Amino acid sequence: MSASSSPPALLADYTRLTEIEHGEPFDSNLLMWRVILHLTFVASGVLLALTDWLGAKRLVITKQTHGHGDTIED
Repeated sequence: MSASSSPPALLADYTRLTEIEHGEPFDSNLLMWRVILHLTFVASGVLLALTDWLGAKRLVITKQTHGHGDTIED
C-alpha cells in the first residue's frame, strides 16, 4: 500500500464499519494497521516539514550573525 492509497482505504474501512450489520465479521486488525500506517505517514511528513523549517531558520541566523550563508571561504 502506498502513501497515496492510505487515506482512501482508511476512509473506505471507516464507512464500511459504520454500515456493518450486527454479526457481520470485520477485520479490526487490518483497520488498526491501516491507522498505524496512516499516522506514520502523517508523523513523517510533519517531521520533514519541521527539519526543513529548522534548516531555513538556521540559515537566516547564520546570515545575520556572520554575514554569509553556507559558503566556505578559503
